[in-house]
Amino acid sequence: MSAAIIEPIILYDDEYPPTGLVAPLEAALLSVSKWFETKGIYVHFATVKTPRYDHNIDILTSENPWAQVRDEVAKLGYPVDHKSLVLLRGWYVNHTAYGWGGNPLALVSGRTLDWLASHGTAEGIMDDNLVAGLIAHEVGHVLGYQHSTEPGPNVMWHWWLYPEVYFSLDQRASGSFGGAPSACAPLP
Repeated sequence: MSAAIIEPIILYDDEYPPTGLVAPLEAALLSVSKWFETKGIYVHFATVKTPRYDHNIDILTSENPWAQVRDEVAKLGYPVDHKSLVLLRGWYVNHTAYGWGGNPLALVSGRTLDWLASHGTAEGIMDDNLVAGLIAHEVGHVLGYQHSTEPGPNVMWHWWLYPEVYFSLDQRASGSFGGAPSACAPLP
């Protein structure tokens, strides 16, 4: 199976700089890459990019920010035909979603990025696993997988139990999402 290369982008404005986020995010991405590899799926992440954007769109309060973010990253020079994982620093949409999955673009909320501050504490390591689990869940959507209807702890539903979750290749969506958002990550 060929490797999926996914471009991680931390999109931020002056109010929410990405200070201190790149190293722990890269550790979470490495964890996710290794976890998928144990399932026979090869996911590689490109170098984390941190473009600043002007708040000319209201992605922080939008109920469906997916298309707006896709357009914004395109304006910043990142092609939307690539598989991308956009981490929105400061995005706390409607307080119900940690992420928003689609193909080829998935979004991760600012609330998730706030967890990336473990500094090696037991609580922090658990938080880092929550971030990695959510990223694994959203990457599943980028790769065309749906939410799980199978019983048991599956990353496409029970992402907050990462890394002690399984992944089923049978969850692949029939057909393409056609660039539309597929679903919000459920709350734990």
